[in-house]
Amino acid sequence: MKTNIILIGTGNIGKRHLQAISNLSSVDRITCYDTAEDALASVPEFCKSNNLNINNLVFSSDYGVLLQSISDNTVVIIATTAKGRGKLLEDVIRKAPLAIIAEKPLCQTLEEYEAIMKLSKTWNVPVYINFARHMFSFYRDIHTTMKDAQHKSLNAVFPDGMGCIGIHMFELMTWLLSPKTYKIIHSSVEGVFKTKRKGYSDIYGSLVILLDDTHLCSFTTSNKEKVFSIEISSGRKEYKIYEASQKMIISDILNNVNIHEVEILYVSQMTDKIVSDILEKRKTNKLPDVFQSYLAHKILFDYMALNRKEKTNIT
Repeated sequence: MKTNIILIGTGNIGKRHLQAISNLSSVDRITCYDTAEDALASVPEFCKSNNLNINNLVFSSDYGVLLQSISDNTVVIIATTAKGRGKLLEDVIRKAPLAIIAEKPLCQTLEEYEAIMKLSKTWNVPVYINFARHMFSFYRDIHTTMKDAQHKSLNAVFPDGMGCIGIHMFELMTWLLSPKTYKIIHSSVEGVFKTKRKGYSDIYGSLVILLDDTHLCSFTTSNKEKVFSIEISSGRKEYKIYEASQKMIISDILNNVNIHEVEILYVSQMTDKIVSDILEKRKTNKLPDVFQSYLAHKILFDYMALNRKEKTNIT
């Protein structure tokens, strides 16, 4: 089936989505939209420098016309900032596209998030959130081993803030450890800082969570952290993951230690596979949807509220 793709947001991440989908043979038209004229104007040069097929590429600067072009054979990719994304998602869902793929955090408040969930269900429009680690084969393997684990934990140390990176870690935790409940045991804020994206901020601090009254997890982010590390335990095995160096160290209860190379995928390598999956099956398990990612977002918003940082302009 031929289909149309609408890409809303043509900044850095949006362009990487475009890089992935540009050669999909099953796509009739790709429409790029952005309110930032400079971002939209930079797309042709990006396509040229990356040797992308642009024969089916069109541009739109009229939001009303863009919405009217959405039909049940349209996949919409929303690669905008979190601010205002809730209203944008509401507008798009009401046009009943085939599916939506959105960046994260999905929005800036729990109220917005729950409204999006309600609309997704009412209009029967799946909203997938781009938590890419679901497509990393080694995390999928860990997910399988964690299903029968009696004692589980995840501890992450990372730079760049709770909103930017923390949300990824919360979602990784909720996916791998499959908790039903959580309690925040400790939370603190080291500081609020300005991000590279003009006008936006993020939060340095720490968070300790107890899952299902049994499993303890911790998250630490600060301007002192340069190493991004994730430690996952299933009780019988320990996984230490260093994504930047594409290494994973696995140890077991017999003190056997093995070092593995792991493949880290990028947006430009994944979005075409996700879209193809949606076109073929009208759904995908390569990304979590808005319902599956609810707990991760709730943890982020709870952390912000507990520390009186709910008005932080995260993106």
